[in-house]
Amino acid sequence: MSTPRFDRPTYFMRSRAGEVLGPFTLQEVIDQLAQRKITNDGEIRRQGWEVLEKDELWGKVRDFPIFGHSGPAGRQELGALQAKARKMLLLGAVLLAGAAVVFVTLFFLPYRETEQKMEEAQRISAKAKLDNAEFQKRLEDQVATAKKQWVAEFDANLKKWEADLAMLSDQLARSRGDTQRAKEALDSQKQANGRLQEKVDSVSKALAMEQKLLAAANSRVEDSDRRAQELEAGLKERLREGEAKLKQEFEELMKRNADSDGGNFLRKPKNPLMGYVLNSGNQGRDSLVLLVSQRPPAGTRLQLYDGKNRLNVIVTEQGMGPPYMVVDVESSQPRGASSLSFLGIEVIVSPRP
Repeated sequence: MSTPRFDRPTYFMRSRAGEVLGPFTLQEVIDQLAQRKITNDGEIRRQGWEVLEKDELWGKVRDFPIFGHSGPAGRQELGALQAKARKMLLLGAVLLAGAAVVFVTLFFLPYRETEQKMEEAQRISAKAKLDNAEFQKRLEDQVATAKKQWVAEFDANLKKWEADLAMLSDQLARSRGDTQRAKEALDSQKQANGRLQEKVDSVSKALAMEQKLLAAANSRVEDSDRRAQELEAGLKERLREGEAKLKQEFEELMKRNADSDGGNFLRKPKNPLMGYVLNSGNQGRDSLVLLVSQRPPAGTRLQLYDGKNRLNVIVTEQGMGPPYMVVDVESSQPRGASSLSFLGIEVIVSPRP
């Protein structure tokens, strides 16, 4: 004998080719029998706790009474069912006889008890009718009250709806008025934009004319600049010629001074703070020529002092070599000093901020 199994029983099927199929549950085998996938002659084996059998023991499906099919086991079960049916039939006959006895016994009870029960039933019926009438009356009263309340609420809601409708109509009218005014304002703005566009066109035309005039003015300015440059070039040329002429005059003056017997007035001063202003017919108004021992760089601001008056000058670009120094006389002078009064004298030369 094999070891007992204590789990749920399972079933294995073996096909005609000898192939083992499964495991299947009881319900799966029953379903296959109902669907005619297997027959009563199919080989089957059960494993589980219900029986103790060898694992290799195979049998037919009809050998298992649990499947309810025909065969020796099925005939035995049918006999058992027939015996049980006979017992039930006998028991039913006994119960029917007992019921008949009870019915007959109850049928001959005193009529007073039956009449009392009928009176009680009538009283209960009358009370039920009265309760029903009262319930109908209360229901009608509640329905009437609810109807009145609903009518009042409907009237109130209708008045509220009419008031809301009037308010919405007023708002719609105001909105239409605002829309009309906005439309008129838009038309007015369009007209103003048209006038503004006309002004813009006019301004654009005027601007184009101004641009033409500006171009003409720029052309004239360029011509003026060109003529100014030509004049400046001419003035520079004349200045160079004047400086050359002045240099030549000074050279002749130096020569005459060297030929004179005791003339030493054109010699440069030994004191670096002293200078001698040459007397020449070509200077005195805008520029002066000095004899100095030290010549400062161009652009230096100097002041000449003769012991009484002061004269403000600026050192210019030099066209002659040392000891000569050419200076320009500034237009504004202290206390109306004149450069002509400084010609041919020695002066004190001092720097000026």
